[in-house]
Amino acid sequence: MGVLHGLHLHNDMYLKKNSFLCRFLSLYVLFTLGSCQNDIDDPLVWFHYDVKSTYSIRSFEVSNGELLAFGGETWSLGLELSFDGDDVVTDSLSPTIILDTYLSSGSVSACGPYYVLNSDDVTDWNTYQLDNFDIARSCVVIDDKLVSVGGLGFDFGTIYTHNLTDNSLIRFTLSHTLEKLILYQDRLVAVGYGIVLISHDLGITWELTPLEGGHFVDAEVIENELYILDTDGSLLITNAELSTWDREVKLGTSDITDFLVLQSDEIVFANLYGELYVHSKSSGIEVLATFDHAIRSLFAQDGKLYIGGDGGLLASTNI
Repeated sequence: MGVLHGLHLHNDMYLKKNSFLCRFLSLYVLFTLGSCQNDIDDPLVWFHYDVKSTYSIRSFEVSNGELLAFGGETWSLGLELSFDGDDVVTDSLSPTIILDTYLSSGSVSACGPYYVLNSDDVTDWNTYQLDNFDIARSCVVIDDKLVSVGGLGFDFGTIYTHNLTDNSLIRFTLSHTLEKLILYQDRLVAVGYGIVLISHDLGITWELTPLEGGHFVDAEVIENELYILDTDGSLLITNAELSTWDREVKLGTSDITDFLVLQSDEIVFANLYGELYVHSKSSGIEVLATFDHAIRSLFAQDGKLYIGGDGGLLASTNI
């Protein structure tokens, strides 16, 4: 992915009183730009979808070939957004914002404050209520169980297991809040504030791993490797036993919210300041774009990069 940062000529520094020199340099610059214009990548052009400024976009999924976005209007309404060409169609899902989603065998699960939801057709949603004003920040569906992680604010962490068959509920608490839950090599892995947990029995019991110390906000499985993102901009890769890690990237910035590994092996990062970074092994870290609002979610499909965030931020660009 190429980023054109611009060409800046400072006339006061390079061009003095010699008019002939001025004309010569002008012709030289024009000739140089014209001769190599095919070798320079165009700047990224972003298409901004028209959604309300009160919307916050938190997650993307593809269900039955259709791209969907999830989020909410402030924290008072959970939303599903579908794409109809350049237009967006919005449906309400729940009384509170959707913070994360999970797609499994065609069914979509969603989670947020006080509720988790599940649907086989992304039309009719089953709602399961949490206890004690808990917030579910991430969820996974395995067979007939919907497991979600989060916390009661930032006071302590919670893990829920909902049986989708008989609607029974198991609630597990711990001293650390949790941010992300994923399935990795037939095990559940939950990451959060200074903690990484693992469950070998799909959510019934949990144990600590040696990975600790940061505020881990995201985790993804990429080519059978587990990547864990720290909010300070550290992207870590663990071994299969989750006992050690290697530092893949250190951004040197804080409040990172999401990351995405592209097919080109470039890694895109987003943060709460509306900044989008790209990391490549050849060029290191570069600023890709900046926006007026926090970026919450990244997604790539069919040669496009989608971003979602606060303030009605929903945009795409070709990659």
